[in-house]
Amino acid sequence: MRQALNESVHPGEFERCACALLQSRYPGLSAVEGGHDFGRDADIYFPSDSNDPQARGRLMVTTGDPIANVRNGLSRMQQEGLQVDLVVVASSRPMASLEVVEPAPPTER
Repeated sequence: MRQALNESVHPGEFERCACALLQSRYPGLSAVEGGHDFGRDADIYFPSDSNDPQARGRLMVTTGDPIANVRNGLSRMQQEGLQVDLVVVASSRPMASLEVVEPAPPTER
């Protein structure tokens, strides 16, 4: 796997692979395919008996700069008024640590 990641990675294939691998950890994961994903590559739905049935997780997958991807993705989701309770990031590039980015509260439309 490490050798494969050193080679060129097709973004679409990596996204599908990440979704498939994370499905067992997040059974409510649902891929968002196409050009209008508003900054996320999958939604994560939680069980209906959870504390907040409206809670949503978001998956962001990147073969580029993971920090820029998270910042841009959170910004876009905020602009679109999407609820974000959990962020999961899958990157083909090494990530030592990510700075926690707190999104600003949504603005009223």
